[in-house]
Amino acid sequence: PLQRLAAVRRQQGLSLDTVAHRLNIEIEQVLHQESESSDLPLSVVYAWQKVLKVPVAELLVEASDSLVPPVLQR
Repeated sequence: PLQRLAAVRRQQGLSLDTVAHRLNIEIEQVLHQESESSDLPLSVVYAWQKVLKVPVAELLVEASDSLVPPVLQR
């Protein structure tokens, strides 16, 4: 998978209709963008990040319980 938009949307408790309204796009476009294999431009990912109010990294990779070691050592 390239991204986790659908999973994060569900975790945030937002409907397809709500996301479509906030992104100013049709529900069909939301469904297409949510497809795990959709290769989305960063501008689209950042738009979703604003709607879902989560860090961008949560949308791109499987969230883990802790940060990777290099980040923890900062």
